[in-house]
Amino acid sequence: MRLISVVMPCYNAAPYLEEAVASVCAQALPDGVAMEVIVVNDGSTDASGVLLARLAARDHRICPINQANAGVSAARNAGLDAARGEFVAFVDADDLLLPGALAVLYGRIAADPGLDIVSACHRERYPGGGTRVFQPGKRCRRRKQVLARLIEGDSVYNSMCNKLYRRALLEQPPVRALKGLRIGEDALFNLEAYARAGRAAHLPAITYEYRIHDASAMRGIPKAEHYARHLPWLTGMGNLLLRLGLREAFFRPYCYSHALRLYKSVGFGGVLRALNRQIRPAALEGVDPAKLRWNARPLYAALRSGVFPAVYCFAFPMRRARDAAKRAGRWIAYLALLPIRRLRKKGGDGACA
Repeated sequence: MRLISVVMPCYNAAPYLEEAVASVCAQALPDGVAMEVIVVNDGSTDASGVLLARLAARDHRICPINQANAGVSAARNAGLDAARGEFVAFVDADDLLLPGALAVLYGRIAADPGLDIVSACHRERYPGGGTRVFQPGKRCRRRKQVLARLIEGDSVYNSMCNKLYRRALLEQPPVRALKGLRIGEDALFNLEAYARAGRAAHLPAITYEYRIHDASAMRGIPKAEHYARHLPWLTGMGNLLLRLGLREAFFRPYCYSHALRLYKSVGFGGVLRALNRQIRPAALEGVDPAKLRWNARPLYAALRSGVFPAVYCFAFPMRRARDAAKRAGRWIAYLALLPIRRLRKKGGDGACA
């Protein structure tokens, strides 16, 4: 009997917990495949603990763990330490695993012993009832492309909650979430997991639903604080790349990831004024110029000499124009397919298409 472990961190999620757990327990799995649902109550002060005990009494597959509050990363790590399954999935206690999700993910990874991670798309549901589907920002056929997207901040690859992992990948040596981060802990976990993975695959299915509400981690961050809030993630990412020996291979995306977060806080002019002061030291730290690829050396030289802001004046508008063209293309495709989506919706809310 093959086993899938679903790890669910929970902190003060009483209004959502029962529905989240039900969405997991209702998953239909192939014959010969079982599931355990490890729910880690991370020191909740609401009724989450009582509700979890009641749910566990109802379904033997639910394995509750109670711990003092230590944050979402510590809760996920505790669940991962307790997992016994050959495969591991993560679901947050205020979200939903869509019908058929585990079967779709399992079907792909079980069919190919060389696959260590399989990912899928997700959607966000907003308080007013509207939804938005997220797909990878770029088509990635090679692991290096996925790692670059993780560094740049791709919402699909960054998330731990729309994937199925082979647990052996996460154990030798252990891959665990960095404690203390509120933003970007998923991305750092996945950066290390994908860096060590043999092969990975992505499916176009929509398998997961994020429910956006006032307590969501990314909701309500003031624009001026965007860079400061993301700085621990950026710092952790630089340290991880250095530890994995990938600092030079991803020098360019790491620099641009810093610049993008700073841009979102202070705008284009602010980036030009603050880039040398705030980004230059972090971008150059630990980099061996002799190991840089030829196409990254001009950027390194410009950054080291302090003239990168002038280069950025030319590079940034071109990057933004390219992104704007892609967004326009996606909108055209969305509007063209809208009638088909409406017809499908009338026939039922299909989860895994």
